[in-house]
Amino acid sequence: MAGSRLCWLLASIALATVISFAQAPTGTIAGMVTDASGAAVVNAPLTVTNKATGSARAVLTDISGSFSVPALAAGDYEVKVTMVGFSTLMREASVETGGTTTVGMKLEVGATQTVVNVEAASAQMEYEHNAIESVITQDKVEKLPLNGRSFLQLAELSPGVTISPGTT
Repeated sequence: MAGSRLCWLLASIALATVISFAQAPTGTIAGMVTDASGAAVVNAPLTVTNKATGSARAVLTDISGSFSVPALAAGDYEVKVTMVGFSTLMREASVETGGTTTVGMKLEVGATQTVVNVEAASAQMEYEHNAIESVITQDKVEKLPLNGRSFLQLAELSPGVTISPGTT
């Protein structure tokens, strides 16, 4: 009897942990680092810094020059590449919950002390897969008059969503 209670307790804790990770309000910054000719820059060190908190994460590009920094809290970030033989490149990016922000980093030949600051952030368009996604912000939720507080009314804010009575 005590063993089955322990099993149920452990199963409940495991389920709660999985559910809490599934609902984490995070996004991803991904992209590619290339040189002026368009060739991939391998093992380029990147630092992704949250502008609000100052917390930073460091990654290296892979053999194709690609990088990915998952599980970032929603907010504004600064992406910085410092590679020997190239000017330091800094770019701003905005992360939205559940989204992937694509950041292209094109390095220019120069001294590392030279800093190139790119003001324009990359587009929020992702070419790898197609999906209809929508982020309903806290501001929209607070301003929306929900009759009975049904989550289905929030879903109707997304483009292409229709709710049919009697369906699941």
